Amino acid sequence: VNLTVARSYLRWPVVSRVSGVLNWVTLVVLVGLALFVVPGILFIGWFCLSLHLTLLEDARGLAALQRSKDLVKGRLLKTYGLIILVALGSGLVTYILSSGVHPWVHLVLYRTLIDGLINCITSSWLYIALAMLSLELIKRRDQLTTNSPPSTSNVLPLSQ
Repeated sequence: VNLTVARSYLRWPVVSRVSGVLNWVTLVVLVGLALFVVPGILFIGWFCLSLHLTLLEDARGLAALQRSKDLVKGRLLKTYGLIILVALGSGLVTYILSSGVHPWVHLVLYRTLIDGLINCITSSWLYIALAMLSLELIKRRDQLTTNSPPSTSNVLPLSQ
């Protein structure tokens, strides 16, 4: 995978695909949470890789949600474990860094800016972890379906 992500994000077709998939995931999860809490939590686990599959495999709309569900199948508890572990870890690091900075910074504006910077850094950890999980599950799927070394032919280079 060619990691020229900045160029990829600046292209309109990619932005529209990502927006479409994010809208579908948000709608499905919110409906699931509104009906009962359990379906919403289940949908979060199933569809957490949808955004990454939109970028890696050119999956669009509901197809990205279905691919995410297929990849997570049989690994749902491990996926939840990863999400919870990274969320708790980044929350803990954010709390420790923020509380360590507050006694030193006396102006509220600077505290807010520093907290925002810390949140920007730690909030990206979940996306990075899910991207790594997506790549690993794609590799495993390719190995299982072809019984040969993983192919990257279905993974789009991000620089196109």
